[in-house]
Amino acid sequence: MAFNEIRPGCLAERFAEIETEVFDPPWPPGSFGDGPDRVGLSWWIGDRCAGFVYGGVAADEAELWRIAVLPACRRRGGARALADAFARTCRERGARTIFLEVAAENHAAQAFYRQVGFGPCGARRDYFGPGVDAVLMRRELA
Repeated sequence: MAFNEIRPGCLAERFAEIETEVFDPPWPPGSFGDGPDRVGLSWWIGDRCAGFVYGGVAADEAELWRIAVLPACRRRGGARALADAFARTCRERGARTIFLEVAAENHAAQAFYRQVGFGPCGARRDYFGPGVDAVLMRRELA
């Protein structure tokens, strides 16, 4: 269990498995694709994928779409490692800024994103459905 590593590559099947354990509702099957604009990184404990981050890069901007860690694997620094690896990869691909949307009532997620360098920069009304607003957050990449 002490072994952990970030491995590049969008491992769609494993991402979908974690997605169903972490999110309600999960993204539909086939949502995770590879492509030159996609960034998918996974965190491993031994031979088991314990978490992932997924997003995209277009020109000098990136967007973080999903970050997830299996409940049994939390509090080990995996989410922070994923966020940092995502930022490095996006910077290597030419991004200068990362954006994300998080539910306005998800204070724990907002606190995590602030810890890894994001700050609020706007809001999106009803973004996640009627009455479920989003906070738009941004992280500048050095």
